[in-house]
Amino acid sequence: MTTHNTPSTNPSSFVEAGNPATSEYWRCLFAWILLDALMQQGKLNMPSDHGSEKLIPAWLAFLRNATEELSQKYFSNLAKHRHMSDMEAKELVQEAWRKNPYQFRTAIEASEFYSDWLVKEKGFRRYKARTVYVWLNECAKEIGIRWR
Repeated sequence: MTTHNTPSTNPSSFVEAGNPATSEYWRCLFAWILLDALMQQGKLNMPSDHGSEKLIPAWLAFLRNATEELSQKYFSNLAKHRHMSDMEAKELVQEAWRKNPYQFRTAIEASEFYSDWLVKEKGFRRYKARTVYVWLNECAKEIGIRWR
């Protein structure tokens, strides 16, 4: 059985060990939150002769921009990965169904079967039967088969 790694909704799964972009993202986010919290509480007092009144807001702006940029890249990659996995699941279902399109009497029966099949046989996350139903109907229309 092949297991496909799709992003989960578990917050701890968003941290990828060894991924420099992820590590940099979390470091910037932590630094930004820490500096912002210290500024809000008035606990960040540096000698004014070092120009801290200009330096700290500049650092906060830099960290805010870096955090936003990294989060856009990181979370868009998660979405791309999930989308690729969805497309792969769709292709597998349609390919399997094309081999024997008359195995099931109705599209509902077929969609329930293939929804379970993706999990048990192919190691994908569970797709709703309604999603698989749409995939099968697209394929049936291409072939010219009408369901009951």
